[in-house]
Amino acid sequence: YFENKAVRAKIAGFKPDADFYWAWFDPRGGIWGDVIVVTSDEKGAIRSPEFPDGGDVAKRDWAVKLIVPR
Repeated sequence: YFENKAVRAKIAGFKPDADFYWAWFDPRGGIWGDVIVVTSDEKGAIRSPEFPDGGDVAKRDWAVKLIVPR
């Protein structure tokens, strides 16, 4: 969950150099965004994509679902 004015995150502990599915959720409207493929770096970290409202800082609250493919 990213609150208003949150900055893009870097999260770690994932399999290195692997693809994951990222989906933004609008908690105000109850709407899921399109699925984005994100790739972990060589250390297993993922940097969150830009917020759906644009940029590196959230202009309102956003939630996210990160899916690990099998």
